[in-house]
Amino acid sequence: MMTRFREPLLIFSGLGSVYGMGVRFTDVLLRIVAGGFLIPHGIKKIGGTDRFAAWLGGSLGMPVPELLAWLVVLVEVVFGACIVIGLWTRAAALGAIALMAGIVGFVHWEKGFFITSNGYEYSLMWLIVLLSVFFKGSGAYSVDAMIGKQF
Repeated sequence: MMTRFREPLLIFSGLGSVYGMGVRFTDVLLRIVAGGFLIPHGIKKIGGTDRFAAWLGGSLGMPVPELLAWLVVLVEVVFGACIVIGLWTRAAALGAIALMAGIVGFVHWEKGFFITSNGYEYSLMWLIVLLSVFFKGSGAYSVDAMIGKQF
């Protein structure tokens, strides 16, 4: 049986309206940051997918590197845009989570935690941000809300 938690009482009750107003906009801010930061990474790869695929196949030993390169571009650009506008948000976030999990596991894990040694710190943080988008959904100010459907 799941226990429901009571809302905590505010020490400064006058801040309740400020918090309430902020909650409505944090979904939008989270989506803009999570999706919006993916898009330029994908756009940057479009002109150099051959080099990116060569790196995936050569340095990482990934199978079908050309296909993977274009899948990464698709996730970063198209799924990133879907997250920003709140369209099919959870499905897009799930694809981006899979991408980030692959980046953490295949690219950065062996180098340790810290980003200063090319570790997984930054990519893991983005994976967690995308998990938040996945579980929160698109929120009230989104295309999903406009069409009345969420995945």
